[in-house]
Amino acid sequence: MYGDAFLYFPAILHLCGLSVTASYKVFVLLVNVFTASTAYYAFSRIFANKSIGVIASLLWTLSLYRLECIYLRAAVGEYSALSFLPLVALGIVYIFSKDIKPSHYGWVLCSMGACGVIFPMY
Repeated sequence: MYGDAFLYFPAILHLCGLSVTASYKVFVLLVNVFTASTAYYAFSRIFANKSIGVIASLLWTLSLYRLECIYLRAAVGEYSALSFLPLVALGIVYIFSKDIKPSHYGWVLCSMGACGVIFPMY
């Protein structure tokens, strides 16, 4: 019951000549890279430390539930949505925190992350 907006990229790869399996594997690889990069960006900004950002990004990217969604259940909508949750967290921290340097665009990050979480479901 997931929407197919995030599946357009593997469909285009398939139309370009890749097999369905190869295009799905490329899609999974790109989602993993996107998840790691957004998690690093968000957590390094939240904690204001790049090494903590790397560790938190590794923990988020290699979490057991996310890996189960990818490799056991192939729940495309869930692991696509999980890649946007760190942006939601960063937006919320920027909006409500007074301890870190505030960004005037915290609402943009929060809304982009929320759209990325909700969008695969419709």
